[in-house]
Amino acid sequence: MLIGLLAALVAALLYGVAAVMQASASRGLPPIEEGVLRLTRTALTTPVLVASILMLVVGAGLHLVAIGRVPLYLAQAGIAAQLPITALVSAVTLKERLTGRDVLAVASTFLGIALLAADAGESGATQDRPLLIVGLYVATALMLGLGTVAYRGSGRAAGASLGLLAGLGYAVVTLGGRQLAAPYLSWRTLVIAVVVVIAGVCAFWLYSFAMQRISVAAASAPLIIGETLVPALVGVVVLGDGVPSWPAIAAGLVLAMAGAIYLAGFEGRVLDRGRPDGV
Repeated sequence: MLIGLLAALVAALLYGVAAVMQASASRGLPPIEEGVLRLTRTALTTPVLVASILMLVVGAGLHLVAIGRVPLYLAQAGIAAQLPITALVSAVTLKERLTGRDVLAVASTFLGIALLAADAGESGATQDRPLLIVGLYVATALMLGLGTVAYRGSGRAAGASLGLLAGLGYAVVTLGGRQLAAPYLSWRTLVIAVVVVIAGVCAFWLYSFAMQRISVAAASAPLIIGETLVPALVGVVVLGDGVPSWPAIAAGLVLAMAGAIYLAGFEGRVLDRGRPDGV
Protein backbone atom coordinates (compact mmCIF):
# COMPACT_ATOMS: atom_id res chain seq x y z
CA MET A 1 0.00 0.00 0.00
CA LEU A 2 2.74 2.49 0.99
CA ILE A 3 4.83 1.82 -2.12
CA GLY A 4 1.79 2.29 -4.35
CA LEU A 5 0.81 5.57 -2.70
CA LEU A 6 4.36 6.94 -2.86
CA ALA A 7 4.59 5.98 -6.53
CA ALA A 8 1.34 7.85 -7.22
CA LEU A 9 2.54 10.99 -5.42
CA VAL A 10 5.89 11.05 -7.23
CA ALA A 11 4.03 10.54 -10.51
CA ALA A 12 1.78 13.45 -9.52
CA LEU A 13 4.84 15.64 -9.01
CA LEU A 14 6.10 14.82 -12.50
CA TYR A 15 2.65 15.24 -14.05
CA GLY A 16 2.07 18.57 -12.35
CA VAL A 17 5.29 20.18 -13.53
CA ALA A 18 4.93 18.62 -16.99
CA ALA A 19 1.40 20.02 -17.34
CA VAL A 20 2.62 23.60 -16.87
CA MET A 21 5.44 23.02 -19.35
CA GLN A 22 3.03 21.39 -21.81
CA ALA A 23 0.57 24.26 -21.48
CA SER A 24 3.29 26.80 -22.21
CA ALA A 25 4.58 24.95 -25.26
CA SER A 26 1.20 23.90 -26.71
CA ARG A 27 0.17 27.47 -27.47
CA GLY A 28 3.04 27.80 -29.93
CA LEU A 29 2.10 24.68 -31.91
CA PRO A 30 0.62 25.01 -35.41
CA PRO A 31 -2.99 23.90 -35.97
CA ILE A 32 -3.49 20.31 -37.07
CA GLU A 33 -4.99 21.57 -40.33
CA GLU A 34 -1.46 22.52 -41.43
CA GLY A 35 -0.52 18.85 -41.35
CA VAL A 36 0.19 16.16 -38.80
CA LEU A 37 3.83 15.93 -39.88
CA ARG A 38 4.41 19.64 -39.33
CA LEU A 39 2.66 19.49 -35.97
CA THR A 40 4.72 16.48 -34.90
CA ARG A 41 7.98 17.97 -36.17
CA THR A 42 7.34 21.23 -34.32
CA ALA A 43 6.46 19.35 -31.13
CA LEU A 44 9.59 17.19 -31.27
CA THR A 45 11.82 20.21 -31.83
CA THR A 46 10.36 22.18 -28.92
CA PRO A 47 12.65 21.44 -25.93
CA VAL A 48 10.06 22.33 -23.30
CA LEU A 49 7.46 20.04 -24.86
CA VAL A 50 9.96 17.18 -25.29
CA ALA A 51 11.00 17.52 -21.64
CA SER A 52 7.35 17.45 -20.55
CA ILE A 53 6.77 14.30 -22.61
CA LEU A 54 9.74 12.57 -20.97
CA MET A 55 8.42 13.52 -17.53
CA LEU A 56 5.00 12.17 -18.47
CA VAL A 57 6.55 8.87 -19.58
CA VAL A 58 8.42 8.44 -16.29
CA GLY A 59 5.31 9.46 -14.39
CA ALA A 60 3.29 6.90 -16.34
CA GLY A 61 5.69 4.17 -15.25
CA LEU A 62 5.25 5.14 -11.61
CA HIS A 63 1.49 5.41 -12.14
CA LEU A 64 1.51 1.82 -13.42
CA VAL A 65 3.25 0.75 -10.21
CA ALA A 66 0.59 2.55 -8.16
CA ILE A 67 -2.48 1.14 -9.90
CA GLY A 68 -1.15 -2.38 -9.51
CA ARG A 69 -0.78 -2.02 -5.74
CA VAL A 70 -3.63 0.17 -4.46
CA PRO A 71 -7.35 0.63 -5.27
CA LEU A 72 -7.92 2.89 -8.27
CA TYR A 73 -9.79 5.48 -6.22
CA LEU A 74 -6.65 6.00 -4.12
CA ALA A 75 -4.24 5.87 -7.06
CA GLN A 76 -6.25 8.43 -9.05
CA ALA A 77 -6.70 10.74 -6.07
CA GLY A 78 -2.93 10.59 -5.63
CA ILE A 79 -2.49 11.56 -9.28
CA ALA A 80 -4.92 14.47 -8.79
CA ALA A 81 -2.38 15.78 -6.29
CA GLN A 82 -0.39 16.99 -9.31
CA LEU A 83 -2.07 20.38 -8.97
CA PRO A 84 -1.35 21.10 -5.30
CA ILE A 85 2.17 19.78 -5.83
CA THR A 86 2.56 22.18 -8.76
CA ALA A 87 1.30 25.00 -6.57
CA LEU A 88 3.81 24.20 -3.84
CA VAL A 89 6.71 23.82 -6.29
CA SER A 90 5.75 27.08 -8.00
CA ALA A 91 5.56 28.89 -4.68
CA VAL A 92 9.14 27.83 -3.90
CA THR A 93 10.86 27.99 -7.29
CA LEU A 94 8.86 30.72 -9.02
CA LYS A 95 8.06 32.83 -5.96
CA GLU A 96 4.38 32.48 -6.85
CA ARG A 97 2.22 33.65 -3.95
CA LEU A 98 -0.28 31.21 -2.45
CA THR A 99 -3.48 32.86 -1.25
CA GLY A 100 -5.34 31.67 1.82
CA ARG A 101 -7.81 29.80 -0.39
CA ASP A 102 -4.95 28.17 -2.27
CA VAL A 103 -3.51 26.90 1.00
CA LEU A 104 -6.92 25.54 2.02
CA ALA A 105 -7.23 23.80 -1.36
CA VAL A 106 -3.78 22.22 -0.94
CA ALA A 107 -4.78 21.06 2.54
CA SER A 108 -8.12 19.75 1.22
CA THR A 109 -6.46 17.66 -1.48
CA PHE A 110 -3.90 16.06 0.81
CA LEU A 111 -6.49 15.56 3.58
CA GLY A 112 -8.67 13.76 1.06
CA ILE A 113 -5.77 11.54 -0.01
CA ALA A 114 -4.92 10.80 3.62
CA LEU A 115 -8.54 9.88 4.33
CA LEU A 116 -8.60 7.56 1.31
CA ALA A 117 -5.30 5.96 2.33
CA ALA A 118 -6.50 5.41 5.89
CA ASP A 119 -9.75 3.74 4.79
CA ALA A 120 -8.63 2.05 1.56
CA GLY A 121 -9.47 -1.59 1.08
CA GLU A 122 -7.61 -4.22 -0.91
CA SER A 123 -6.78 -3.69 -4.57
CA GLY A 124 -9.14 -5.64 -6.82
CA ALA A 125 -8.58 -7.91 -9.80
CA THR A 126 -5.71 -7.46 -12.23
CA GLN A 127 -6.47 -10.43 -14.48
CA ASP A 128 -7.64 -9.81 -18.03
CA ARG A 129 -11.33 -9.02 -18.42
CA PRO A 130 -12.35 -9.49 -22.09
CA LEU A 131 -15.48 -7.33 -21.82
CA LEU A 132 -13.53 -4.57 -20.10
CA ILE A 133 -10.90 -4.63 -22.87
CA VAL A 134 -13.66 -4.33 -25.48
CA GLY A 135 -15.08 -1.45 -23.46
CA LEU A 136 -11.70 0.31 -23.50
CA TYR A 137 -11.58 0.13 -27.28
CA VAL A 138 -15.16 1.39 -27.57
CA ALA A 139 -14.39 4.26 -25.17
CA THR A 140 -11.27 5.14 -27.17
CA ALA A 141 -13.24 5.17 -30.43
CA LEU A 142 -15.88 7.43 -28.86
CA MET A 143 -13.15 9.71 -27.52
CA LEU A 144 -11.66 10.04 -31.00
CA GLY A 145 -15.02 10.66 -32.64
CA LEU A 146 -16.26 13.18 -30.10
CA GLY A 147 -12.78 14.75 -29.94
CA THR A 148 -12.90 15.39 -33.69
CA VAL A 149 -16.25 17.12 -33.30
CA ALA A 150 -15.06 19.18 -30.31
CA TYR A 151 -11.86 20.17 -32.12
CA ARG A 152 -13.90 21.71 -34.92
CA GLY A 153 -15.77 23.80 -32.38
CA SER A 154 -14.61 26.97 -30.71
CA GLY A 155 -14.95 28.78 -27.43
CA ARG A 156 -15.27 27.60 -23.87
CA ALA A 157 -17.65 24.70 -24.53
CA ALA A 158 -15.33 23.13 -27.10
CA GLY A 159 -12.30 23.58 -24.85
CA ALA A 160 -14.05 22.07 -21.82
CA SER A 161 -15.25 19.15 -23.94
CA LEU A 162 -11.71 18.50 -25.14
CA GLY A 163 -10.49 18.59 -21.54
CA LEU A 164 -13.16 16.11 -20.40
CA LEU A 165 -12.41 13.78 -23.31
CA ALA A 166 -8.70 13.94 -22.46
CA GLY A 167 -9.59 12.91 -18.91
CA LEU A 168 -11.57 9.96 -20.25
CA GLY A 169 -8.59 9.03 -22.40
CA TYR A 170 -6.34 8.99 -19.36
CA ALA A 171 -9.01 6.90 -17.59
CA VAL A 172 -8.66 4.31 -20.37
CA VAL A 173 -4.88 4.36 -19.82
CA THR A 174 -5.39 3.74 -16.10
CA LEU A 175 -7.86 0.90 -16.55
CA GLY A 176 -5.73 -0.72 -19.23
CA GLY A 177 -2.70 -0.28 -17.01
CA ARG A 178 -4.43 -2.24 -14.24
CA GLN A 179 -4.71 -5.15 -16.66
CA LEU A 180 -1.06 -4.78 -17.70
CA ALA A 181 -0.11 -4.89 -14.03
CA ALA A 182 -1.05 -8.58 -13.91
CA PRO A 183 1.96 -10.74 -12.90
CA TYR A 184 1.86 -12.82 -16.08
CA LEU A 185 1.77 -12.47 -19.85
CA SER A 186 -1.06 -13.56 -22.12
CA TRP A 187 -2.11 -13.12 -25.71
CA ARG A 188 -4.19 -10.13 -24.63
CA THR A 189 -1.16 -8.18 -23.41
CA LEU A 190 -0.43 -6.68 -26.82
CA VAL A 191 -4.11 -5.88 -27.36
CA ILE A 192 -4.23 -4.00 -24.06
CA ALA A 193 -0.94 -2.21 -24.69
CA VAL A 194 -2.19 -0.95 -28.07
CA VAL A 195 -5.32 0.68 -26.64
CA VAL A 196 -3.31 2.17 -23.74
CA VAL A 197 -0.85 3.80 -26.14
CA ILE A 198 -3.58 5.08 -28.49
CA ALA A 199 -5.67 6.49 -25.65
CA GLY A 200 -2.65 8.06 -23.95
CA VAL A 201 -1.36 9.79 -27.08
CA CYS A 202 -4.82 11.03 -28.05
CA ALA A 203 -5.51 12.29 -24.52
CA PHE A 204 -2.21 14.22 -24.55
CA TRP A 205 -3.15 16.02 -27.76
CA LEU A 206 -6.77 16.64 -26.74
CA TYR A 207 -5.53 18.30 -23.55
CA SER A 208 -3.08 20.39 -25.58
CA PHE A 209 -5.86 21.45 -27.97
CA ALA A 210 -8.12 22.30 -25.03
CA MET A 211 -5.46 24.64 -23.62
CA GLN A 212 -5.20 26.37 -26.99
CA ARG A 213 -8.83 27.43 -26.61
CA ILE A 214 -9.32 28.07 -22.90
CA SER A 215 -7.30 28.61 -19.75
CA VAL A 216 -5.34 25.86 -18.05
CA ALA A 217 -7.81 25.95 -15.15
CA ALA A 218 -10.85 25.53 -17.40
CA ALA A 219 -9.18 22.67 -19.30
CA SER A 220 -7.79 20.91 -16.22
CA ALA A 221 -10.99 20.82 -14.15
CA PRO A 222 -12.96 18.50 -16.49
CA LEU A 223 -9.79 16.47 -17.10
CA ILE A 224 -9.43 15.81 -13.37
CA ILE A 225 -13.07 14.75 -13.13
CA GLY A 226 -12.77 12.32 -16.03
CA GLU A 227 -9.46 10.75 -15.08
CA THR A 228 -10.40 10.36 -11.39
CA LEU A 229 -14.06 9.41 -11.18
CA VAL A 230 -14.28 6.98 -14.11
CA PRO A 231 -11.42 4.66 -12.99
CA ALA A 232 -12.57 4.89 -9.36
CA LEU A 233 -16.09 3.78 -10.29
CA VAL A 234 -14.95 1.00 -12.64
CA GLY A 235 -12.40 -0.15 -10.08
CA VAL A 236 -15.08 -0.67 -7.45
CA VAL A 237 -17.93 -1.97 -9.63
CA VAL A 238 -16.01 -4.08 -12.17
CA LEU A 239 -12.59 -4.88 -10.71
CA GLY A 240 -13.61 -5.39 -7.10
CA ASP A 241 -11.55 -2.72 -5.32
CA GLY A 242 -12.39 -2.95 -1.63
CA VAL A 243 -14.41 -0.18 0.03
CA PRO A 244 -14.44 -0.68 3.83
CA SER A 245 -16.27 2.59 4.42
CA TRP A 246 -18.30 4.26 1.69
CA PRO A 247 -18.75 7.57 3.59
CA ALA A 248 -15.00 7.87 4.20
CA ILE A 249 -14.11 7.03 0.60
CA ALA A 250 -16.73 9.44 -0.77
CA ALA A 251 -15.56 12.22 1.54
CA GLY A 252 -11.93 11.59 0.60
CA LEU A 253 -12.67 11.75 -3.12
CA VAL A 254 -14.72 14.94 -2.74
CA LEU A 255 -12.01 16.67 -0.69
CA ALA A 256 -9.18 15.58 -3.01
CA MET A 257 -11.00 16.51 -6.22
CA ALA A 258 -12.40 19.80 -4.92
CA GLY A 259 -8.96 20.98 -3.86
CA ALA A 260 -7.35 19.86 -7.11
CA ILE A 261 -10.02 21.52 -9.27
CA TYR A 262 -9.69 24.79 -7.37
CA LEU A 263 -5.92 24.70 -7.73
CA ALA A 264 -6.26 24.38 -11.50
CA GLY A 265 -6.78 28.14 -11.27
CA PHE A 266 -3.38 28.50 -9.59
CA GLU A 267 -1.76 26.63 -12.45
CA GLY A 268 -3.49 29.04 -14.81
CA ARG A 269 -2.05 32.03 -12.96
CA VAL A 270 1.45 30.60 -13.29
CA LEU A 271 0.99 30.20 -17.03
CA ASP A 272 -0.55 33.64 -17.50
CA ARG A 273 2.54 35.25 -16.03
CA GLY A 274 4.64 33.54 -18.63
CA ARG A 275 6.93 31.93 -16.09
CA PRO A 276 6.58 28.18 -16.67
CA ASP A 277 9.61 28.18 -18.97
CA GLY A 278 11.69 28.58 -15.88
CA VAL A 279 10.35 25.42 -14.27
